[in-house]
Amino acid sequence: MFNLVLQSTLFTAVCINPYVARYLPYELLQEDPHLLLYLSAVVHVESASNPRAVSHKGAVGLTQLTKIAYQELKQQDRTPLPSLCRPTAPYSPELLKDPETNIRYGGCYLLLMKKRHKLYTYALVAYNGGYEQLKRVLNNRPPVLETANYIVRTSEYIEQCFINAMKGQN
Repeated sequence: MFNLVLQSTLFTAVCINPYVARYLPYELLQEDPHLLLYLSAVVHVESASNPRAVSHKGAVGLTQLTKIAYQELKQQDRTPLPSLCRPTAPYSPELLKDPETNIRYGGCYLLLMKKRHKLYTYALVAYNGGYEQLKRVLNNRPPVLETANYIVRTSEYIEQCFINAMKGQN
C-alpha cells in the first residue's frame, strides 16, 4: 500500500516538498525511495521551506545542515554512500543556502543516518539531536524536549500526508 500511495501523483503533490522533488539526486532515491518523503518532512520541520534559514545553533538552509554534519560527509566511514555524497568544497554557510546543494547534502546525511541506525525514527533522532540524543533513546531514556518535539512533528507531517492523500483518492 505504501508504495502505491508514494507513487501516486496526488501524494507527490500533497507531500513532497518542491525543492526535494527538484533537487534530490536520483542516485539517492535508488538507494532508498522513502528518502523523498522523509527528507520532505525534514525540510518542512527544520526550515519551513526557507532556503536561507539559519538556526540559533548555526544550522543552515532547507535541511538545516550543520558544519559537523557537512564535515561528517567529507570524512565518511565505512558506511557506503554514493560518491556524490562526499563534499569536495570547504564548508561554507553560503554554499549551504543554495537549495540544490543543501538538498543534496541533507539527503546524503539523512541517508547516512538511516544506513547507520536502520530505522528512520533513529535516523531522525541522530539527524536532529546528534549521537548523544540517540544514545539516550537507545538506552530507553527520552531525548531532550527539542528532539522529542522534532520526532513528533516529522511523524505528524508524514501521517498527515497519508491522510490527505487517502482523502483525495476517495
